[in-house]
Amino acid sequence: MFIRELRQKVRCLIRAPGGVFGLAVRDLLAGDDLLINENEVFPAASVIKVGILAELMRQTSAGKLSLSGVVRLKDEDKVGGSGILFELHAGLELTVNDLAVLMMVQSDNTASNLLIDVVGMASVNEYLGQLGLSATRLERKFMDYEARDRGLENVTTPWDTMRLLELIYRGRLPHSQLMLDILCRQQDTHKMRLLLPDGVRVGNKSGELDGVRHDVGIVLTGHPYVFCALTRDQQDVVAAELAIARLSRLIYDYFANAPSSSANQPDLAR
Repeated sequence: MFIRELRQKVRCLIRAPGGVFGLAVRDLLAGDDLLINENEVFPAASVIKVGILAELMRQTSAGKLSLSGVVRLKDEDKVGGSGILFELHAGLELTVNDLAVLMMVQSDNTASNLLIDVVGMASVNEYLGQLGLSATRLERKFMDYEARDRGLENVTTPWDTMRLLELIYRGRLPHSQLMLDILCRQQDTHKMRLLLPDGVRVGNKSGELDGVRHDVGIVLTGHPYVFCALTRDQQDVVAAELAIARLSRLIYDYFANAPSSSANQPDLAR
């Protein structure tokens, strides 16, 4: 069980930036959870891309898609926000695997939208439902402001996201190892990774919208754990990011001093 002193420190850090803060941490050895607003629904921002990746890998495993399949970039596909494809020329050919890496490593919105076309929005939601992640929904493409104005939003909860990452860690989803490897190549280091020691292996996905700052991931230490911090209604997003960074380091230090056991770790983590 997480010690009472740790819970008190966590609550103080969460209160500091204001807004709504949700946290779900799971000890991947003992199975203990540290949960605050774990069932609160948040705009998913780019965190939903983990769910898109999971459905992509499911279809690949089922033989419906090939990671070596080619998608040609068109001008009408390009959207702004994060990523690099918006800056590149129409006619560029990318493999499905290229798009998956860009979606996760650079959070490329154009790559993400192309993959939504490839796998199907309804298929993503159906698969997430099958996994028991009923509060997580993909309702619109990225940078689709018209859909957002109609009330369509991608949503998730700290609990659902924690559970999805745990399934990846434990190798219970198709191509879990590949997904974990891609997550560990994430280039955003200014939230949950910011204050962690150099060399700590982390597979994470961040997300940002107006007033929203998220970071979720698997920390692959001797005592591995899942860390999911979701926020909304933040007036000071810099303070929210710093709170996530401090929470991440607080939890890391807790597990660094906890007993570890390689016997309970799956091959994926090695």
